[in-house]
Amino acid sequence: MKKHNNKFFIIIVPICIILILAMIFYDRYQTSQLAKKYNDTNNQTTQVSSNNDLATIYCVGDSLTLGTNDVTSYPDYLKESLKNDIEIIGDNHINSQALAIKLGNQDVYVNNFTIPSDTNAVSITLLNENGEVIDALINSQTGIESCIINNIAGTISYDSNSNQLLFKRLEAGDSSMITTLTKIEITKPEILNDNILILFTGSYEESIQGSLVNYQKQIIDSFNTDKYIVVSLTMDNHDATNNLLANTYGEHYLDFKNYLLTNGLNDAKITATSEDQMALANNSVPSSLLIDDINGNNYYHQLLANQLINKMHELGYIN
Repeated sequence: MKKHNNKFFIIIVPICIILILAMIFYDRYQTSQLAKKYNDTNNQTTQVSSNNDLATIYCVGDSLTLGTNDVTSYPDYLKESLKNDIEIIGDNHINSQALAIKLGNQDVYVNNFTIPSDTNAVSITLLNENGEVIDALINSQTGIESCIINNIAGTISYDSNSNQLLFKRLEAGDSSMITTLTKIEITKPEILNDNILILFTGSYEESIQGSLVNYQKQIIDSFNTDKYIVVSLTMDNHDATNNLLANTYGEHYLDFKNYLLTNGLNDAKITATSEDQMALANNSVPSSLLIDDINGNNYYHQLLANQLINKMHELGYIN
């Protein structure tokens, strides 16, 4: 009987050990599969969340786009409300012709100067195809970030002390004497496809109305998009220009000034002062929304961002 029990024990114990080991390995297999599935799911979520299929919004203009002093600009308010990438192109006092030049959509030339062999800056004058002076960049106190003159790469900057444009080559080399009308090859900024353009220019124009429209059309062409919004001027005495903009751009036109006159203070939750009431009576933007004759304060920029978002929804540019 004892021998029989020993045989039984010898047979049963190994079988039990095998079953226990099998259960342990199976449990580990199931755990590893579950972990793999979890990791795969996590990786897919990360990939989707990092893939931004939304259109880039380009905000193009002057100080009303860049903001001034401690004022938060409307592009910053757009960033707070939208998931789209927001890009800003412009300069504080830039006019529309200077913008068209910087974007490479208006040909400019130089003549009668020498590019030195070293990298010292040299004064230049911009000309049109007829050799006539173009003051757009000087009036706008801006330059060109990257360009080529007579096969020499460099930059053009504005010098406030001399009120001149200066060309500075990137690398030393042979000097080059320019004795004929020579076109400046301007490096165009990289513009992404399927973009949205918000164009707010004209505040620093010496001549507006028709000239503004012509330069704005050149700027719009640079972005190769049919998704664009042109914002009205909000300064005094520009009603004729705004009417032309409205007739030119139709549904693409945002009449921001009229909105400020009718609903601006109310939507900003501001009680009109006597000065505001006087401004409204004269068809002027209330001073409670401005910091000077041209530039708006934080209320102004927040209201503009809200109106642009509404307009982009209306036009189907954003969901």
